Amino acid sequence: MKSRKQQDLFHPTVSGYNPIHNFGIIIEKSIIILFIVCIFPVSNIYPQDYFWEKSDKPEGGVIYSILIEEDTLIIGGKGGVYFSTNSGESWESLGLNSVEVWDVENCSNYIIANTSGGCFRKHTGKTDWEKIKSGRYQALATNDTLIYLGSENEGIYRSKDCGQSWEQIINGIDNRDIEEIFVTSSNILLASASGTSGSGVFRSLDMGDNWSRIDPYQYAWNFHGISEVNRVLYAFDFTNNARVYRSDDDGLSWYVPGGSIPPSDIINSIYADSDGLYVGVYHYGFFYSRSGGAYWLPKNIGLQSYTLSEIKGSSTELYLASYDGFYKSNKEDIRWERYMSGINSANITSLAQNNEFIFVGTSGSGLFRASKDLSNWQKMFLGNNNEFTNSILATENKVFALVSTWSSHHYAELYISANNGSSWTSFNPDLHTSELKTIVGDEDVQFIGSGNGVYRSTNSGLSWIRMENGMPTNINSSSIALYDSIVIVTNGTSGIYKSENMGENWSYIQVPDLFSGKAVAVSSGGVFYLGSGSVNKIFSSKDYGKTWIKLNNPLYNSSVEAIGVNSNLIVCCLSNNGILSSSDGGDSWRKNNYGLESQKVNCVSISEYHNFIGTNSGLYKQISSQINPISDYNEVLHQNFFLARWQKSPGINNYHIQVSTDSLFLNIVIDDIIGDTSYTVNNLDFMTDCYWRVSTVTDYWTNNFSSVQKVVISNPVTFKLYNNYPNPFNDETNIRVDVPHKSEIKLNLYTILGEKVKTIENSIVESGTHYFKLKTNDLASGVYLIRLFGLNYSVTKKAVLLH
Repeated sequence: MKSRKQQDLFHPTVSGYNPIHNFGIIIEKSIIILFIVCIFPVSNIYPQDYFWEKSDKPEGGVIYSILIEEDTLIIGGKGGVYFSTNSGESWESLGLNSVEVWDVENCSNYIIANTSGGCFRKHTGKTDWEKIKSGRYQALATNDTLIYLGSENEGIYRSKDCGQSWEQIINGIDNRDIEEIFVTSSNILLASASGTSGSGVFRSLDMGDNWSRIDPYQYAWNFHGISEVNRVLYAFDFTNNARVYRSDDDGLSWYVPGGSIPPSDIINSIYADSDGLYVGVYHYGFFYSRSGGAYWLPKNIGLQSYTLSEIKGSSTELYLASYDGFYKSNKEDIRWERYMSGINSANITSLAQNNEFIFVGTSGSGLFRASKDLSNWQKMFLGNNNEFTNSILATENKVFALVSTWSSHHYAELYISANNGSSWTSFNPDLHTSELKTIVGDEDVQFIGSGNGVYRSTNSGLSWIRMENGMPTNINSSSIALYDSIVIVTNGTSGIYKSENMGENWSYIQVPDLFSGKAVAVSSGGVFYLGSGSVNKIFSSKDYGKTWIKLNNPLYNSSVEAIGVNSNLIVCCLSNNGILSSSDGGDSWRKNNYGLESQKVNCVSISEYHNFIGTNSGLYKQISSQINPISDYNEVLHQNFFLARWQKSPGINNYHIQVSTDSLFLNIVIDDIIGDTSYTVNNLDFMTDCYWRVSTVTDYWTNNFSSVQKVVISNPVTFKLYNNYPNPFNDETNIRVDVPHKSEIKLNLYTILGEKVKTIENSIVESGTHYFKLKTNDLASGVYLIRLFGLNYSVTKKAVLLH
């Protein structure tokens, strides 16, 4: 909202002249009569709104793809597309922030992005993205104006005009699950198929019109990554012990070079150039070969994540897309440096707060700690490559984290810190599973939910006991809620497991219409809330889990990923619909996704003062519209102005203040937007009332006003004559006077030589502010004097008449 210029209260211009009291003039006098300004609220606060403000930290995020366009680098990942014109030193967003961008390629004058929300294109000279193909595609390849998309069950689609039109090209393809597509330098097209209907590689010599299988065997070798240098192709297959295959005939035949030793484990990215062959090995990082794949050496110095999505290079540098961002290194001496300035699209998977810090867990980028105001960020070190955080518990004295070196719950370990994350120790005794999913509790007792049972510790995690006595020992649990001695566990079924004695005994309780329990939480008053993993059903229990009531809510087709509760505030994180919240304990709900780039929300942390959510593309803090005026004028004042003040709202930089002569704000006299938390209202009329209110200003609202504050103005303390307005004037001008008590006043007009010209006013007036009008149709242009006479008082102002 554009700010409007302030007008003086009851001090209108000639065109807007609208005095409340009699016309008058302004006078100054030594008589001391007090006036009182009283301010008190006259209406309730309007319903509060909020938006989610994205934090610029932690810098990082999962990067899937790299595109090199002359001097520009373009990357795609969870949280959109970014570009850099300085070799990755800093990045700027190109958009698509609400989807996962799996691959970026060029097509003539367009950038093509294959995403979780379909295929998009953006002209290099424009800013907006255009969706050119709906659906989800596993492979993208481009060549000049040609685009190829590989589908999971519909084969290959081709566009000859950079996505303007599409056709299905499957002549000769008997497996429609296309994993990869590659165009060789000889313009031979290769497509790799996989899935339950078989596998193999298909080849086309006419850019996709016709295809032939290079191996007639239904479950033949198929590539999941491929690169070319000097007309030699290199490729790998997940199922062949990380071997790198070679083809010297444009993909017609393949072989493993003699004496080749696999680099390690599972390859998931490959790149070849004239200087060497490079692969990214899942969980083990970067390897290179100068011998065509016969021998391999690891080079992981500087890498924080060893899961590499793509490798690219230039004549002098190598680039990596990884689970925690973008890296580059000089080719001659491979030492990796991470470059993520400007990118904050980390996949946030877990959150926790204590009195001092917020802890932020990510998938691939590690565990971070920050002050509650989201300053002083630090990355926690929990051992080599533990970059995946499943769950965090932060108590007053200890922090617990379930972390993994893999991108799932598998192989997770428990780490504990007794100094708010400055140092960590691994504690995993008696945990008969590596699939650790969630940890909850307090200072005295903690519970871990895993894929192989629920565990309890009563000695700060030093030892653990698997729950039995009514609880299946192999239960798969990802959510637990604890209230006093009541423990409730969900395990993806249509019911919950409940203990009333801190886990000593358990009983199974069916929840009607639940279908798939996924998330459970409890309020400070002992009300439990349960969310479904199917269509977002939400339930509540006010008798500690014995009976459950399905709550009405406005959304569909989304699972409840997590629930945060504080008193009557409930925040539900949804898999694809953002945030569903209730401020009355679940009686009414609303969707509020203002500010969210990604509506896939994974986790929530709510406290009395700070609410945070974690999404697939970053961390967000809740910014409320609530604003509290400061009413401190119940005292005697000796000025005809007051200072409107209000408390600073966290995360808000601008405020909208309005002042009116009526409580309904039909006659607004001040309407301004400022960056301060106070506003001086000047030139008030005495013996009148005025009203003010203030709103926070964001991109989403400017008029969520506070309670209305009433200002009651009593007698002035002295006579006062104000300058006439307008001045200079033509024929007519207005004169304002303050009178401290009922008095006889005289208001005369004189020439500059002191000769009286006329009497403007001669009467007895009440205390207060008065307005008078001077008309001078019969006077010549010149300088005149306006003089006010009151009890033991006189004052003169100069007025200029111009015809």
